[in-house]
Amino acid sequence: MNALDAMDVPPELSLGACDLRAWRDECRWIISIRNNPDFIAALGPMFYQGDERRARNPVIGKGVQEHAFPYATLWHEPADSESKQDYYRLIGQLLVVYQQRADGLGLRGQRYSAYLELRALCALQILSIPDDLNIWSSSAVFAQGCRQFDAGRSIDYLAEYYPPIVRLARYLGGEEPPERHGGGGHRQHGGSNSAGLGVLISRGATEFPLEDPDDPDLLPGYISFVAPQPLDDDLDEALPLGEITTAREICLIDTRGDVRPYVAELLSHEGMLAHISRSRQFLPFGYNLLTQYELANLLFGVTDEFMLCRERIRTAPALAHIQIRRRLEALLVLHLMLWFGRSLEDCKKLRIAERNTRPSTVLELVLADEAGPAEFRFFAPTPDYAAEEHLPRESVRESQPAIAVPDMVGAAALVMAIRDLSPVNGSAVITCKIKDVEREVRTLLSELGGEDPRYTMHKVRSYLHRQIIADTHDVVAATMLSGMPCLSANTPLYYSQYSINYLRRLYCQSVQRVLAAVYATVGLEAPSAPIPAVPEAAVGARNCLRLDTVKANLEALLVVLRKRPRKGLQQLVHWHNCLSLWTVQMLFMATGCRAIRNPLRQADVFESRGACGALGDKGADDGHMSRLVVLPDQLKRQLQAYKAHCSAITAQLEPHLPQLPAPTNGFFLRLADGGCLSYEEIRPLHIKAAMCQIEGFTPHPVNGFRKLLRTELAERGCPPETLSAFMGHWLSGEEPQDAFSSFCPRTYVQDLHAYLLPLMRELGWMVRNSHLVMEVDA
Repeated sequence: MNALDAMDVPPELSLGACDLRAWRDECRWIISIRNNPDFIAALGPMFYQGDERRARNPVIGKGVQEHAFPYATLWHEPADSESKQDYYRLIGQLLVVYQQRADGLGLRGQRYSAYLELRALCALQILSIPDDLNIWSSSAVFAQGCRQFDAGRSIDYLAEYYPPIVRLARYLGGEEPPERHGGGGHRQHGGSNSAGLGVLISRGATEFPLEDPDDPDLLPGYISFVAPQPLDDDLDEALPLGEITTAREICLIDTRGDVRPYVAELLSHEGMLAHISRSRQFLPFGYNLLTQYELANLLFGVTDEFMLCRERIRTAPALAHIQIRRRLEALLVLHLMLWFGRSLEDCKKLRIAERNTRPSTVLELVLADEAGPAEFRFFAPTPDYAAEEHLPRESVRESQPAIAVPDMVGAAALVMAIRDLSPVNGSAVITCKIKDVEREVRTLLSELGGEDPRYTMHKVRSYLHRQIIADTHDVVAATMLSGMPCLSANTPLYYSQYSINYLRRLYCQSVQRVLAAVYATVGLEAPSAPIPAVPEAAVGARNCLRLDTVKANLEALLVVLRKRPRKGLQQLVHWHNCLSLWTVQMLFMATGCRAIRNPLRQADVFESRGACGALGDKGADDGHMSRLVVLPDQLKRQLQAYKAHCSAITAQLEPHLPQLPAPTNGFFLRLADGGCLSYEEIRPLHIKAAMCQIEGFTPHPVNGFRKLLRTELAERGCPPETLSAFMGHWLSGEEPQDAFSSFCPRTYVQDLHAYLLPLMRELGWMVRNSHLVMEVDA
């Protein structure tokens, strides 16, 4: 219906000889009989699901690759309500070209690829469709736009999603697919893998620079890692690939065809892996980083050269203006790469935007006005959610995809100087071709650096990323603020939804430190300005629970647990299930345990004196991904009380229970219609079912506390190394207890509990004893 309505907007789209009015009437008729018991009995309860917000496309697992477009695609709806009409118009245009050739062309792979991109687009908070596609024109103009579309030249920040979509439109419009010969691979913009129940998350960038590819004195090339397969499929919730790492890594090196005889050819594979592992220490100094002297020399040189070019362009002949403007734009690009961590491609797409408008490009300048100072706005890296469990908006942090940081370095003045000297139409700032700008940037680096090969684009672009890591040790925050791809941040990013104001403070503090050091080289004091706060929102992951939501859920459990069940078997079973949920949720909160099989552990499996042990919840049967866990006293007493309760209720309900031993690590009880009781293991699916049975409880992903813990503890100042050890987020070379680590277990526990225990008290956790045990003791 939505697609048909969008097709009716002039210029109207038609499907050959089909009568769209008849189609619309049929759709309305199906909607009208959705509750008719005769149709439900004949067609099954799933024949209509239009009233429900779906966490998972029902076609998945039932031939989705065969029926990817249009059938499976039509099940998805965009999360961005403001762009719904645009999305459905795009679907309408695709339906038109599909109808033209649907019978004579299979295109199974192309239809599935387009479906995956459309599914990913539906999950985005801000959905944008490139103007190049002309979706609101006729079908002929749309087809022409697809033939001419170039994702590399498009300024739309989502352009990389559209090549498979326009490719399908071209093939359906008559263009023949190229023939494949032989083997070979292909690359996509960040591979995706399933994780969670119906959740698809991206691994982010899959290839990373090895030291500085531009510096001839450093190891050349880019690295990517061969990801391991899951060790087994007995998981209620799958894990992203970053969560399951092998004991020994296998990496691939791509030199981009640059053959340089250097130590890389002399190093063994193990030596290369050791070098990569050591680089993950992110030391604040190194040959692959700019020194303070080099940075000051570069910044002062850029400023002097910009002022000189601005004077020259005023008196130079018209023919020289192009060359001078290209140099001015290259100087601006150097400034943007250094202070905002943007790539050359992002800088090329810089636009000037209004303060309160929706972001539409990867980098935007918001000019100073009465509402605030000049700011640069960009999109923060976000896990690629293609489908996810929808939670009430009031129960999770308010999310937005972009973050704006104040201009503390005068970059806005450079932008306006370029536009004032040589104004151009529209909001574009960089007008030269990207190859010309890159060539000029490299020339400038050579000139300003005295032909020293250490002055490279990579060092400039990665400077902000490494500076924030040096100041905060938080790789996730550095990646969010700089956009610099980093393998160490891929998995933690899925569990981090940082406040925008928190990130702005980190950015301003790091930049202020750099400015102070640079100004000090010439005996000056760096200017400073207050950091203005902005309306509260968060970037990064989504669906991070609010503290108020957790408090309300715990109170809903306490409403049941404070009362003794006196009205029969059903009430007693419900009370037991609430206590089981309370106990397992406390374990999740206090240990960061990941629920993939049977997550609940008894207190006696931990070392008795210190209540510590090794928790292996990532499916690594060889134990190399295990992490140190120390039970807080409150959790230890809760586990002991729950164990005593399970023994008491098993004895009391023995006549009703099956003649089977009870699960050793606790259990839920299920009461059938006939009054028969059965055990249910405490697994993720049963935990989720128990959540749905409690009045006033907001159900959430079973592992939702991990996102809450990583986000809240980071914002409260918990050291990132401690947080990674708690969450189990590390790669080779980052292990808390390995050859490169000075990890102290005692200090780790002290640091962690200094932040974790106050959070648990704030949320309202307490030990809940069972009335059954007290009655037995009496």
